Amino acid sequence: MLALFAALALAAAPSTPQTTRLDAAARAFASNSARFAAGVTDVESVYTWSMRWADAERDVDGAVKAATDHSKRMHTLRDQVADRVKAGGEPASDLDAVAWYVADADLRVTNP
Repeated sequence: MLALFAALALAAAPSTPQTTRLDAAARAFASNSARFAAGVTDVESVYTWSMRWADAERDVDGAVKAATDHSKRMHTLRDQVADRVKAGGEPASDLDAVAWYVADADLRVTNP
């Protein structure tokens, strides 16, 4: 019973501008990732929303977690782009862009 009350209290906790921004960025990243997978948006849009999510996450969860999560997303994006380039669905120039995104994200992990 105590667990139920704790869960209800957490669910009823008022949102803050920081958590609202975090949730909105996460949703926007997810929708842009899906649009990229469907071929209707570009890799830059996915990167931009990952950075916005990281900025918002830094304010809520700290710089180390934000940088680490962003880096994981960029590594995943790199793998997706490589697969799409091999299949002919993405220009090879996007590999250069994601190489920069990954390097930048990894630097943020080592120097949050």
